[in-house]
Amino acid sequence: MDTHPNKKILCMLFHKAPRMMNLSTFWSFMFGVCIYFLSYQAFGENERDFNNKLEHLVIWLWGTPAPSQVNFFPIGTHFLHTNRVNNKQWLVGGVYRGIAAGTFINSFNRRVFYQGFNRQIYRNNLFNLSYLFGVMEGYGKEFKNYFGPILGHDPGPFVALKLDLRLSEHLSIDITNYGVGILGGISYTF
Repeated sequence: MDTHPNKKILCMLFHKAPRMMNLSTFWSFMFGVCIYFLSYQAFGENERDFNNKLEHLVIWLWGTPAPSQVNFFPIGTHFLHTNRVNNKQWLVGGVYRGIAAGTFINSFNRRVFYQGFNRQIYRNNLFNLSYLFGVMEGYGKEFKNYFGPILGHDPGPFVALKLDLRLSEHLSIDITNYGVGILGGISYTF
């Protein structure tokens, strides 16, 4: 029997927590946990180390503008309620010098438009890690029903984490996590 103390915590976070709280609260909690662990690793014991490492953490999180690219993500799934929502989002978008824009079919079969920024935080010969943030419009009242009065506006916030697995210099397979689901597809980088 595995008695690792963190195993029970991880099981609770990823298996029981989504059923105990609404989705926006769960993802806010998970974001807080990630920031806590990042800050625990990044900050030193005295104030000077703290300020220096905080500055480096902020610079690293801000990243660099993502390269110009065209995105096509026809494959998608939602984490919850997959039998009642549209899982074929057909996202078509692009990035020009870190500015992103595009459109997709939302969970309720309505067209959504988004615009924002795409920032790259890690890159090597095999993959890129970046995030997107901005504004999207097209959900209507369903957005408020799922995310509550704080985040549930139309137009509303858009945040995603994107992992690109490079097949060649210009072509990559992408997986994007946008909080309530995952999208997959291809990108052509200029």
